[in-house]
Amino acid sequence: MLNSSKSTAVHKLWIVLLWCHLHADPAVAQTGVHCSGDLLKLNQIHIPHAKLVESEKPTQPSQILCESVYTIPGRHARSAEALLVKKYGMGRLVFECCGWFPKNGREGTFKRSHPMANGAYASYSIRMVSEETLEKRWDNIANFYITLTVSAI
Repeated sequence: MLNSSKSTAVHKLWIVLLWCHLHADPAVAQTGVHCSGDLLKLNQIHIPHAKLVESEKPTQPSQILCESVYTIPGRHARSAEALLVKKYGMGRLVFECCGWFPKNGREGTFKRSHPMANGAYASYSIRMVSEETLEKRWDNIANFYITLTVSAI
């Protein structure tokens, strides 16, 4: 039989574990993947002039676990594109129809895929596109968008 001090310690441990379970982010609890409002900050990625405009975690079951969208002014888009191509493997931006998109749809990867707690794999993609435009001169385009997505595959 446990003495009273050991019994109290075990009781406190169970309370802490229960509290953690009840207050854990459901996505983390199910997948082991941490999503925050700012995926650039969470993953220690610095893209000069990128400003967070939207961050969301789907409320319905989805392959997308979380996503953050940033704007970058057209005058800074070339340096952002160069960084994403060189460091993360994104395709260079090419003009298609009504805007600028990664060549052949090739997104970059900002973190290595890994197995999750639920048996699926986490995939980490990064891409950059322009707003809808016919403009060919990037300095004249108000905004480009950088999107980081964490998906279950």
